[in-house]
Amino acid sequence: KVKIGGQEFTCVSKIRKVLNNDKLCESVFESMFREFEIGRQLRHPGIIRNLFYVRKRNEQNEQENAILLELMAGGNAQEYMDSLPNKKIEDGAVLRHLIKQIVEAVSYLHKSKIVHQ
Repeated sequence: KVKIGGQEFTCVSKIRKVLNNDKLCESVFESMFREFEIGRQLRHPGIIRNLFYVRKRNEQNEQENAILLELMAGGNAQEYMDSLPNKKIEDGAVLRHLIKQIVEAVSYLHKSKIVHQ
């Protein structure tokens, strides 16, 4: 278990992407931060949690952006599909279960007045 900001998590994964302000305008960073903040408010088992977003200057005085996301144990949908023989779901019950999870997550977003892009 990991404790971050007073909250306890069993599994977390840090994803870090460095973006240079010289290449992207400030409005892009503002848009990214807004979307991250919206995602941080979401609480649904089918949606990965956004934990932290930080902007800072590195040793070369370049702007860096770091995000910390909840780990999605078991991989993503593409990894799951790639692991299947013939790359397709043969079992109708498994397919129904996956579609149900997706519909529930998207429904939660829509009830929260959020449109998935």
